[in-house]
Amino acid sequence: MIETLSTLAYSLIPQEQREKDHLRYGLAICSSILADLNDGKTPDDLLFVAMNQINRGASEIAKDPSRKPVIAKLNLKAASCAMKLSDFSSAFNYCVHGVRNLYEDHWQSQYELSLQLCDRGARAAGALGNVKMVKYLTSKVQANARTYEHKVPSLYSTAKTLRESALYEEAKDCSLAVLRNLGQVSATQRRYKLFSQ
Repeated sequence: MIETLSTLAYSLIPQEQREKDHLRYGLAICSSILADLNDGKTPDDLLFVAMNQINRGASEIAKDPSRKPVIAKLNLKAASCAMKLSDFSSAFNYCVHGVRNLYEDHWQSQYELSLQLCDRGARAAGALGNVKMVKYLTSKVQANARTYEHKVPSLYSTAKTLRESALYEEAKDCSLAVLRNLGQVSATQRRYKLFSQ
């Protein structure tokens, strides 16, 4: 009964006001834990509560673009914490929210943050068995990474996800492409031919 009344009361609040309130609550929690957050002493659950509230205020964030980089970084932090707890679904969602809070030219202006969000998102999607999303995020990294070394983690996520999804030929091709680009393919191909005979 109380839950029904609570849900009813919540539904009576206009959507725009709800989003403002969620953002305000999340930012209030973040500001109260900020010092501990920077020291790595914040309990994960407080960070998750704060980010869930902030992310529910997405349209309010869009009205003040100056907040977006901070919110993207906080989502990356929450995604990292969720990954450590093997909560891959939450980690993936935090990465998605993080990417949504990047600037349009993020591969130029927020390169490291873009790379980390996409790499972490690909790993989380891979753990969930979402091959399509892993390939999508990897393609973004492949198209925008400044060095080949920056491409390798997302390619690893792709190969691993393909292998775990029983897409062995694609996994092999992906892995051999990485090794070829790293100059290691000839020895690997010789070993592969030996084992496949």
